Amino acid sequence: VTRALEGISHIALVVALPTLIAQLSAERHRPYAMTLWGSYFGVTFALVAWIGAPLARAHGPALLFQIHAVVMVILAAALARVLPKGLIPRKNSPLPDLKDLVAAHPRIYASPRIAAPALGWFFYTLTFVALLTVLPPYLPETTRGTLTFWMPLAGILVSLTLGAQLLRRMPAVSIVLIGLALASLGLVFMWLAPSAFAAPILVFGALGLVQGASFTAIPQLNPDPADQALANGALAQMGNVGTTCGTPLLAALLAQAGIGGFLLFAIALYSCGFLLHLLLAGRRRRQLA
Repeated sequence: VTRALEGISHIALVVALPTLIAQLSAERHRPYAMTLWGSYFGVTFALVAWIGAPLARAHGPALLFQIHAVVMVILAAALARVLPKGLIPRKNSPLPDLKDLVAAHPRIYASPRIAAPALGWFFYTLTFVALLTVLPPYLPETTRGTLTFWMPLAGILVSLTLGAQLLRRMPAVSIVLIGLALASLGLVFMWLAPSAFAAPILVFGALGLVQGASFTAIPQLNPDPADQALANGALAQMGNVGTTCGTPLLAALLAQAGIGGFLLFAIALYSCGFLLHLLLAGRRRRQLA
């Protein structure tokens, strides 16, 4: 029951917050703001590994949840105070019922604008958690600890530096494509040279481009805040499906096909995400024509 309640709050946050960030950011700052938001995944992994896991081992997991709850209450109070009033116009329309919610999904996933960031994000999340959790035992023993620390940080650093600069000059979807292509090259490098230190860093650095650009693509492709909220909701859905299915799927594949099969399958997933983005971009061009 508590997990379900937490899931509802998570969905509310990941739909509302990026929509508000996109509305409140000046256009010249939006790529930086959305990139910063998009880094929360990697930042969380780094913080939990650095602070949360030792705290839970020393005092039990309950303390970690309690600290998290207190921080969230403080942040909620701060946001309630500083957010502009009337930012979201009040409407008298009733909340959608289950039938309306189900009916909205065909519209969301049939739209090459609303669905594109989420569908690309699905292939990213299928592998991100799995790579962080399943891959470390197969890294070289001499560099395993260093790589495990730096892999998520590489994604954050690339997202907030190179990714933010590229977003000022290129469409977000193009940067997602570059990130998926570079991550695939990094996985090929890992397959051919398993002891190479740079290969896992390249993979996660490239995935950092996918992180920030996927969130930035939402306001770029959907100027209407209502469509942005739908796109953020779809991205949250696909993210949850990807993180839920990815680790057991790739762990089972690893047990059957070894590290080579694991890496090849991850390359296939990134290739599918790349091709799907190209197909949706073609649909958007045809709609404009």
